[in-house]
Formats: sequence, structure tokens, C-alpha cells
Amino acid sequence: AADTPGNQAFVQNYSAKYGSEPSNYAARAYAGLHILAEAIANAQSTDSIAIRDALANITDFDTVFGKFSFNEVGDAVYDPKILIVVNGQLEIFE
Repeated sequence: AADTPGNQAFVQNYSAKYGSEPSNYAARAYAGLHILAEAIANAQSTDSIAIRDALANITDFDTVFGKFSFNEVGDAVYDPKILIVVNGQLEIFE
């Protein structure tokens, strides 16, 4: 599991609820939802234009994968993780 803020709690909570460690896809969905929730909170609205604008202003947001930002053209900026397959499972290469 990645050593980032909130990741250990995410893995423990997910494992307790579902009886297995989260997949890479579950972790990415969790991170994405937190980014969206932050944008909605910052926009103080559910209006799609307000949320879009708030998403564009997200910088250095802590996710289970590390810091996340959008750059000036709307591309995601984060420390990429290289994944490898070990015994049929995706793992972060360190």
C-alpha cells in the first residue's frame, strides 16, 4: 500500500467493509470522488459550470496516491505510479 496521507486508513476501512484489500481501481475511484467532493465544496454549488471551474483550481490536493493538481490547460498533474503485475495482481513498483 502507498505511504501517503489517508491511504492506510482507506485500506483498513475498505478491508474491514469488503473483506479484502482494495484494488487499484477502487483506490482510483476513491481518489477521484474525493477530488470531485472537494470541487463541489469549494464551488458551494452543484452547478456543473461552478464545479468545472472549482476543479480547475484544485492544486496540491492530498489523495491516497499523493498530491494531485490540474495545470493551466486542465491536465492532471500528479506523481505517476508504475504498476507491475505480481501473482496476477497490480502492485506499485517501488
